[in-house]
Amino acid sequence: MRRTHSTLTAAERPWQQTLGLTLLLGALAVGGDWFAPTIFVTHSLVLGVVFYWIALHRIGPMPALLVLVMSTGALIFKWGQIFSGLLIALEGLAVGWAWRRRHSPLLADVLFWLVIGTPVSWFVYRYVYPIPHPSIEIALALQPINGLIAVWIAYVALEFLPQGAKHSHEAGPPPYQSTRDLLLKRYAIFGTFPLLIVVLVIAHKSEQRWVSDAKESLTFQAGHLAGLIGRQVASGMAIVRELAAGQREETWPSSADRLADQLNLTRSGSDIFLTMLGADKTGRIIAASPSFAQGLGAMSVSDRGYFAIPMQTGRSFVSEVFQGRGFGTDLLVAISAPVISQSGERIGVVEGSIGVDALAGIIRAN
Repeated sequence: MRRTHSTLTAAERPWQQTLGLTLLLGALAVGGDWFAPTIFVTHSLVLGVVFYWIALHRIGPMPALLVLVMSTGALIFKWGQIFSGLLIALEGLAVGWAWRRRHSPLLADVLFWLVIGTPVSWFVYRYVYPIPHPSIEIALALQPINGLIAVWIAYVALEFLPQGAKHSHEAGPPPYQSTRDLLLKRYAIFGTFPLLIVVLVIAHKSEQRWVSDAKESLTFQAGHLAGLIGRQVASGMAIVRELAAGQREETWPSSADRLADQLNLTRSGSDIFLTMLGADKTGRIIAASPSFAQGLGAMSVSDRGYFAIPMQTGRSFVSEVFQGRGFGTDLLVAISAPVISQSGERIGVVEGSIGVDALAGIIRAN
């Protein structure tokens, strides 16, 4: 009787068919790793090694090794580090070696993670590729679960796929000689998967609750800090508005010295502003606290938003963060208000700058 391709040994199968099966399983392995479903926030279920084990039992060790190389390369490229991909490849080799010698693949996978995988991962994730808590604990728990699920899927797939290569020392999953063998070796395998799914679902629900609680806490803290900073800015706004409202003379500023004294008194009394200044309607600085170096009159802020916007709108203004000049290169937030004469003309601007370091200090203190 002529044998079909499904019963040909590895040596008898045409090399074109072997190559085609190898590339197909390799592509599936790459896809299983590259498009791995996310189980936890930063961890995913990678299943490329499943196709290595299938190739190992159906088309032989050398083609299977090529499948494993393709899978491992995809993981290394995806994750940007070599350790995790090589660790999963080592798991595949260890389980495959035991499986081909008719030992339990589940037991082999558990022993691998217990003796090699988890201890090495703990060291690497803590000292070589540091992972923060609680992500490191999730990774250490997920890796063996990932391996057990991969073994289960490979075992089920081999139950339904046609038999392939036969080797003197292995013949795929071992035959069952008794009801006891059937229950212990077959249904124990199938019964493992639902248990793992339940564990993953419970863990995923716990993680969702943890993430939700963390988001709520962060939202509360962010709102609290925003409120503190908002009150600081509002206090500064009131001070600037009051100072600008007191400058209503048509000839403002008739005395730069008097304005400088007011700025110095306001800045020292408020303990909010890093610097303060007054500018006429052209943007020329006429007084500042602390005082500028000589040549103050040559300086202008006409190109700054904190001057231009109040002059255009007649309203107070709070700027975005910008880099200071004249007083230094500190990062600042400007609060400004227009000076409006008794006749309603906008004749200048009073501005106070709050240092970003001061705002950061509020955050650190709370």
